[in-house]
Amino acid sequence: MKKLTLPILAFIFTVFTLSSCKKCKECYFVEEGNGTRTEQALGEFCDDDIETKENEEFICIDGSCFIECR
Repeated sequence: MKKLTLPILAFIFTVFTLSSCKKCKECYFVEEGNGTRTEQALGEFCDDDIETKENEEFICIDGSCFIECR
């Protein structure tokens, strides 16, 4: 019984650790227009903040601009 308990506890710990990991990405403000593309780093965002950043809307003078996280 003791030989079986340690592997089970190790498995439970591993599953818990992997499931609680944060999903983080580096996000950039991207401007496209006149055949050029420029990117400005905004920093690292995690979990729900990634979707919030990517859904922000901007009004650009020339071309398009958006936030891209990767």
